[in-house]
Amino acid sequence: MLDFYFPYFYMKVRLSFHSAMLSMLAMGILASPQLLGQTTPQVYQDLIQAYDNEEYQTVLELEPDALAAIANRSDTVAAATYATLGEVQYFDGDPEVALDYLAKAYDMYQANQATESEVFGNLLYNLTYIYWEFGRYDEAEPFGKKLLAVDRESYGVDSEEYVSSLTTLSQILQGQNKYKEAEKLCLKALKEIKEESYPYFIVQTHLGDLYTKRGDFSEAERQLLPSLALVQYLVGSNTVEYAANLANLATLYKRWGRFPESERFFLDARDILLDQVPDPVQENTLGSIKNNLANMYTQMARYDEALVLYAELLVSDMEKFGDRHPNYGITLLNQSTALRGKGEYDAAEQDLLAALSIFEEVLGEESFTYTQVLIQKLNLLVAQQRYADAESLVSDVISRIEKQLGQENLFYVETLLEEGKLYAQQNQVKMARKALMRARKTGASIYNDYHPKNAQTSRQLAILNWYEQDVDEAIADYEATFENYFGQIDAYFPALSEPEKAKFYNNTLKVTFEEFNSFAILHAEQHPELLGKMYDYQLATKALIMYSTTKVRDAIAESENEELISQFEDWLSIKERISKMYSMSQEELDQEPEPLSVLLEQANRLEKALGESSREFASTFAQEVVTWQQVRDQLGSAEAAVEIIRFRNFLPDSAGSFDGKVNYAALVVRHDTKQNPELVLIENGAELEADWVAYYRNSVIYRLIDEQSYANFWAPIKSQLGGIKKVYLSPDGLYHQVSFNTLLNPETGDFLLDEIELEQVTNTKDILAYAEATNTGFRSGKAFLFGFPNYNLGLDEETLAAAEVANKVANTVSLDRGLRGSLQRIVDENELLAMLPGTKAEVEIISNLYKQKNQEFTIYLEDEAVEEQIKTMEAPSTLHIATHGFFLEDTPEAVGGKDQGYVSNPLLRSGLILAGANTFIAAGANESPLTEEDGILTAFEVMNLNLSNTDLVVLSACETGLGSIKNGEGVYGLQRAFRVAGADAIIMSLWSVNDQATQELMSQFYANWLETGDKQEAFRQAQKQLREKFPNPYYWGAFVMVGR
Repeated sequence: MLDFYFPYFYMKVRLSFHSAMLSMLAMGILASPQLLGQTTPQVYQDLIQAYDNEEYQTVLELEPDALAAIANRSDTVAAATYATLGEVQYFDGDPEVALDYLAKAYDMYQANQATESEVFGNLLYNLTYIYWEFGRYDEAEPFGKKLLAVDRESYGVDSEEYVSSLTTLSQILQGQNKYKEAEKLCLKALKEIKEESYPYFIVQTHLGDLYTKRGDFSEAERQLLPSLALVQYLVGSNTVEYAANLANLATLYKRWGRFPESERFFLDARDILLDQVPDPVQENTLGSIKNNLANMYTQMARYDEALVLYAELLVSDMEKFGDRHPNYGITLLNQSTALRGKGEYDAAEQDLLAALSIFEEVLGEESFTYTQVLIQKLNLLVAQQRYADAESLVSDVISRIEKQLGQENLFYVETLLEEGKLYAQQNQVKMARKALMRARKTGASIYNDYHPKNAQTSRQLAILNWYEQDVDEAIADYEATFENYFGQIDAYFPALSEPEKAKFYNNTLKVTFEEFNSFAILHAEQHPELLGKMYDYQLATKALIMYSTTKVRDAIAESENEELISQFEDWLSIKERISKMYSMSQEELDQEPEPLSVLLEQANRLEKALGESSREFASTFAQEVVTWQQVRDQLGSAEAAVEIIRFRNFLPDSAGSFDGKVNYAALVVRHDTKQNPELVLIENGAELEADWVAYYRNSVIYRLIDEQSYANFWAPIKSQLGGIKKVYLSPDGLYHQVSFNTLLNPETGDFLLDEIELEQVTNTKDILAYAEATNTGFRSGKAFLFGFPNYNLGLDEETLAAAEVANKVANTVSLDRGLRGSLQRIVDENELLAMLPGTKAEVEIISNLYKQKNQEFTIYLEDEAVEEQIKTMEAPSTLHIATHGFFLEDTPEAVGGKDQGYVSNPLLRSGLILAGANTFIAAGANESPLTEEDGILTAFEVMNLNLSNTDLVVLSACETGLGSIKNGEGVYGLQRAFRVAGADAIIMSLWSVNDQATQELMSQFYANWLETGDKQEAFRQAQKQLREKFPNPYYWGAFVMVGR
């Protein structure tokens, strides 16, 4: 997709004929007296008049007579005639003829030494501009440099003419990947131009755009934010210039992956422009905003919104340019991409072919733009599985690239890679290998080791070698792929937004590791070392995107340590540049201001300093590679670590595909493991997910004796745990939905709680951090205890009366806490939440226990149990929240026309209910004068809490352990949110919980913990103690603890 940037005056051909005539008259060289008596002067006069009146068709009609009149002349009159005819030919759409005329004019002015006039400067500009516009950068550059010198002398550095020429030259340099030279040009200008002036604003913004294109996003922001303030100061905020600058910031944030900010700025810029009187600049800027916003929606898979904007653009492009203009073709091409993403291949092909026709007509079949559209056509044919058509096209595309750009370029490697996959999909192994090996060889010569294309090539070769049963080569190719991936993770992740991290993980890492897991298990008997690699890769990637750059940035900003803040921003900026450079060719790297090796050294030095100064940074980014052997070495006698890995089954034929089967692998590392982890393969994963996890939940909820779930979920793993007394278990997939202690062994009649000590962790490498912890007992600090929120806070009297009825009913029964899937129904039907009186007693009992142990605490009950208190608390050692919780299983459809957008994000579909929530539910908005929040604390909001020194979060509410299950990433919900916020351990529930039983469990847990200082053991004993009063696991087994 093609984005546009937003200039502050649009570059165009400088109109120069009339001023040229005046210049020549003043110089006395317009024409000799002998010529004035002939018929030639009338042609000049007619030409001038038609040109000044913008009657360009008349100028073209006079062209033959004018050319005849100057046929034997080479003076400045002939030069001016050629210059004028060149401009008009350009306007008429014939750039080649225009350039021929302008070049003749240039040569004649040079020969006559008439290079001091304004007309010569305009001629230089026109030559520069037209060569630049048509991508002929090497021809444009010398003219651009001469033009800049002329305009500097003629107009001065503070003139718009000089700045226009400077930004044009900068774009010419960027077009040749000479970013270093372009950057120096702009930085030098900023030192010379008067600050707080309009030209300064133009150059500063242009420099920001340069950094955006180069991928140096932090530096781009440092330029664009001040330029936004400057243009507001110079011309105000309700102007085209201000809107254009907002749009450039939006484009920066789009490329940065900061989509919410990008969308907001695009929409703000659009609204400003819609208030302006339409003119060409306003219309062009508005069109560019729609284009870039639509492209962002396509990136976010919001295809319908993108297509609405593309449809509007096609209408406006048709009106302004007609349906054969390149801009119309660009919009068609972008729309085709959105349609392809939506799966509407026929419509996508129709748009693509129409765009291809336009570029063929305007630029010709030999242009590289035409070739680029053919590449998109090739991708579409492959997506449609039209392999015969794709095969006939791919060789043509490759030969075109070789002819136009040579072999050492990204397009050549990408197309070879596509050719290799195409042949592999048809099981033409020999042809596939030939293409992929060419791609590997070329990629190795032009890219660094961590370029993404190198990983894609080695991955495809691994699949091909697997298919041909060349296991050793496949292993080597997978190792090369993962070495590349981990290099990318190190370079890219710090610079990526949270959505971009998820996209990179889900679209690249997860899929390839699933492939490898299938490969490793298939060949584990002959190559048992593959199980060790499988375990190590899981350690390196599991819960990878839990590590939040935003969280670290906020924590460092709150430190108010200026040196630390500066170091972090410098580190991020360097990481952004490194990530960009990993995608460059060697030729492009040579143009960078600093070598990659220097930047890597700078980044490593800053990482060490930051890791020593910031706990948040160290825990997120300064992590060392951990192996299964290191995990083993931290285990005590009779201990084991178990990594559960969910993966789809992959087959290597036809370039590889998943067959619909789901496997679970439990990799067991015991304290006495010698060679490699032991494998337990559970091959009926799809059946477990579709049927047996529901059977387990229903058995618990309906208090049925369950003699099947132990065999389904635990018995296979138990087979490798002979003599083991304690297990560190890292779940994946459906195993997040099982409370293991409740599994009943039908042979002995015992629950797993009695058979073995089980400690649930996010990743078994956490065991190493446990070993390094200096304080493993109860850590003194302030506890924040929330309970019995007044959901009715802020209600009007009539609605409050209805709420009191609900509370009276609630007080006559033992309430379950929780709203599984029903919060939306409550909102839509204006039902109200009943109070939970048991939570008040629960918090008061816990506070008394803290008081008895002389531990500091603060309680927040009823009107005080509001969101604001949670969001503003500082450094709690313990956070306990007793209230309703909710988890929405499926994104609901809109009911009654209400906007349901807030539940589309998994982190917005689970949360906790606090004071004032009934006001929001009754009104559909927060109308309480007593609180600024709506009373619904979502997981998304939880992520931004500061819990970096928090030992434990207790969510004494229903189903707080649930969320959207992501294999390899755990639960996207409150569990993930509180871990990202910094909590060491979390207690949460997997099903709706009886109020009285929860109160007793929590009270007993805190009594045990405050006495012994061991959270895990205190929790196990509390479950056993509650079981004596409530034997059914529904009561005592709903809660699980994750972490230590």
